[in-house]
Amino acid sequence: GAGGGGERAAAVESADDRRRNRALAALQEQEAEEEDARKEARRLKAEAKERDKAEKAEKGAKLAADRKAKADALRERLALKQAEKVAASALKHTPPALEVQRFWRGAAARREAARRRSEPAS
Repeated sequence: GAGGGGERAAAVESADDRRRNRALAALQEQEAEEEDARKEARRLKAEAKERDKAEKAEKGAKLAADRKAKADALRERLALKQAEKVAASALKHTPPALEVQRFWRGAAARREAARRRSEPAS
């Protein structure tokens, strides 16, 4: 049976082909999985970058807010000091003005008293 030998060779070859095809399919599947893994890694990296950016922005905003609060507090303190200075200097220079005020107030009070005296008691 020369023909039988040929068939067996063909069967072996087709088995080899099947094995090679299986190996190739497995390789392609592995490559696809690796590509998927790479894509996922890239996505995660991009996400982390975005998150990092967002966190940095948040930190930056918080820092800016803190700085602004500090600056506002400082400005308030300076304004207060300035007001105190102005008040102190005003106090230093007021006695005469105060005397005048007292005088006018006293005069007004005297006028009022005189008016009351001159009015007929009802």
